[in-house]
Amino acid sequence: IRIEEPRKDGAEFYLQRGSVREYWQCKRHLLSQSNWSLQKLKTEGVLDFFLECTRLGQKVVFASITDAPELRALAENARAAADYNEFREAFLGGGRGAHFSELCRHLDLADEESAFRFLREVEVSPVGERFLNESNRNGLSATYSGSPAAALAVLQMFYLASVHKTLTAADIEAHLKENG
Repeated sequence: IRIEEPRKDGAEFYLQRGSVREYWQCKRHLLSQSNWSLQKLKTEGVLDFFLECTRLGQKVVFASITDAPELRALAENARAAADYNEFREAFLGGGRGAHFSELCRHLDLADEESAFRFLREVEVSPVGERFLNESNRNGLSATYSGSPAAALAVLQMFYLASVHKTLTAADIEAHLKENG
């Protein structure tokens, strides 16, 4: 994991998974509306950043307490389709065709197949803060022997202290051990 990579506005961190880099854009609040629309994602620069990453062969994740339903549904459908033709024929009904057209306009792509390939590299993960904290504590309790709440607090502080740094799994594990 690399936290707040310099000169990479648009992601809080990336995870390196083998040869693939996965950039994470995380949002806690969107007070002005109930969901992240495609227009809001464009206005905030999220779509442009994601397009830049996917053109470099990287994956992207939009994790937010507030959902981005149009982008999430399109991305899920693109990954479920065997190819672009199946996506177009089986998944673009019921208003999704209009959302797909809007996405193509926002991405300023010459052809729809490029937008389809983009969507296959995008994941939208709407998750509440309470669920996230509980999941993290459960994972920590299954992996480590101390208090999961204490381990989570140690990890949160370690994250904040590691801005611009690259951490390996061994670094994180050693830090947890050092802190009991």
